[in-house]
Amino acid sequence: MHGRPFLSRSQSRATIVIGAILLLAFLGSNVYFWIRSEGGAFVSDSLTYKQRNRTSAYSKKNSSPITYAVEEESVETFPFDPNTADSTTLLRLGLAPWQVRAIYRYRAKHGRYHAPEDFARLPGMTNELWERLGPQVRIAKE
Repeated sequence: MHGRPFLSRSQSRATIVIGAILLLAFLGSNVYFWIRSEGGAFVSDSLTYKQRNRTSAYSKKNSSPITYAVEEESVETFPFDPNTADSTTLLRLGLAPWQVRAIYRYRAKHGRYHAPEDFARLPGMTNELWERLGPQVRIAKE
C-alpha cells in the first residue's frame, strides 16, 4: 500500500497551520483569563493581590452606609390650566419631565383637555398626585 498518501502536501500544511492557530487561540484565551483573574501577575487596577485584599478587608471593616445630601425639588400646588401651562409650570407642580412631554404630545394629537378627568388619565398619574392636583385644574372655556 505504497500508493497515494492520505493527504496531499498542501493539505498537510493547511492542517498543521490550522492546528497551530487553534492552539495559539486556546493558549491565548487561557493566559488572558489568568492575567485578569486574582492569581495573575498583572492586574488591571495596578494593585497587587495582597493590596487589593487588604484594601477590601479594610473597607468592609470600617464601612458605614454612605448617604448623599440631595436637594429636594420644591413641589408647589396652585391653580393651573393644563391646556396653557408651560413646561416650567408643570415641573413646578411636581410632574416628571416624561409626564410633561406626554402632556405636550396629548395637546398636539387631541388639541386640548376638555375636562379635568381627561388630565387624570395622564400616564403616571397616581392617586396621591391626582388628589393634590385635581382640585387645582382649571380648564378655561375655549
